[in-house]
Amino acid sequence: SYSPKLSTLIYTKALEYMLAQLRYPLGLSIDAEFDPTFAIRGLHFDMKRGNLLKLDHFGNIQTDSVFYGRRPLPVDKIVQQYPSLTIQKKQEENLRSLSDLYCLPEACLICDTIQYFVDHQINFDPAYVFEDVMKAIVYVHQSGVLHKEVQENIAEYVSPHHDLGLFLERLACSGKKVFLATNSPWSFANKGMKFILGTDWMKYFDVIMTSAHKPNFFESQRPFRVLDREGRVKWERVQGFRKGEVYVDGNAAEFSRIAGVRPSKVLYFGDNVHSDVVPSSGWKSGLIINELEKEIDIQNSTAYRHRLAVVMQLDWHIRQLRMVTAGEQDPVLQLLLKHRTVFRGLLKAFFNKNFGSVFRTHKNATLFAFYLQRYANVYTSKVENFLQYPSHYVFDAPRSFLPHEPKLQYYAARTKA
Repeated sequence: SYSPKLSTLIYTKALEYMLAQLRYPLGLSIDAEFDPTFAIRGLHFDMKRGNLLKLDHFGNIQTDSVFYGRRPLPVDKIVQQYPSLTIQKKQEENLRSLSDLYCLPEACLICDTIQYFVDHQINFDPAYVFEDVMKAIVYVHQSGVLHKEVQENIAEYVSPHHDLGLFLERLACSGKKVFLATNSPWSFANKGMKFILGTDWMKYFDVIMTSAHKPNFFESQRPFRVLDREGRVKWERVQGFRKGEVYVDGNAAEFSRIAGVRPSKVLYFGDNVHSDVVPSSGWKSGLIINELEKEIDIQNSTAYRHRLAVVMQLDWHIRQLRMVTAGEQDPVLQLLLKHRTVFRGLLKAFFNKNFGSVFRTHKNATLFAFYLQRYANVYTSKVENFLQYPSHYVFDAPRSFLPHEPKLQYYAARTKA
């Protein structure tokens, strides 16, 4: 995985492109600076209104997490623009999800640019700002600017994985075939994998695929080609995979055919919910979510649990009071609602002062968490976590409960021999 410094690099290079190639005001370089604490993964940008939103899996808007530029949008303006406080079907076409590796610099650069235009009273269309930032981000990635900088300073941008080699060896010893499929070119992948696994890193993989063009890889009919050590592609058709060779292009269906494995027997791990998890491929999918470790640590802290207990108690008292009051204007009810708002804000600040947890709003799972559960078979912070389980272990999801069902808790009895 990459270090947090990569987001700063992406932001800086994208801003340079916008100033030099797209002729954005030079003053933006003075006012704009990447803030790693501003946004979180899984937010949505409204291209029509220019707002950065946090949504739950029902499309409800978390009103204390709506930003226009770098400033929170007042509730009265949120209600004016979204009267139901829910994204309606016709509004969905205006939304763009920010949930991949580049989402934090993307969100920050979009909002910094909007804030600059607002502060300097420059007329603009939010959709153009979004498109220009995306164009700059794509340029940084595809032009080689990003790859060159990372390769020259690999230890600064790539985080070591001390147990990854052990995990891959265990997979091989248990009879499993291991493959690498990355969109990165061979030169970049080779440099990164040498840093993480050592100069003999190729021994861990039965098949190595670079320049895979995901997510098109899962849908296209592009054939595989062999890449030689000088970086030149060979012309003959690939009839079989050989360990130690490097392949480019290709597609998921051809991979399954050549490897002789049913798609349902393939488990692929990636870090992008949109390009690495494609149900139509038939592959099982796992997602790497780096934010998990931080959020789990927070949720297990005494301070967080104390605040959460207070919020849940307030929820209970509010529900009970609504059974006996004449309406929402009851002074005691209003006091409880104000207290709950305060404590919800304290809970949110544990994760991120502006947007809270990546995985939930005040009451429900976020839309990002919904996609995660809908399309990923398993998710974790890093694949090495599976070293805690036997290699033959089968993960079986626990029973989920509908709102009307009793939530029984089963406790396994432990008896002395």
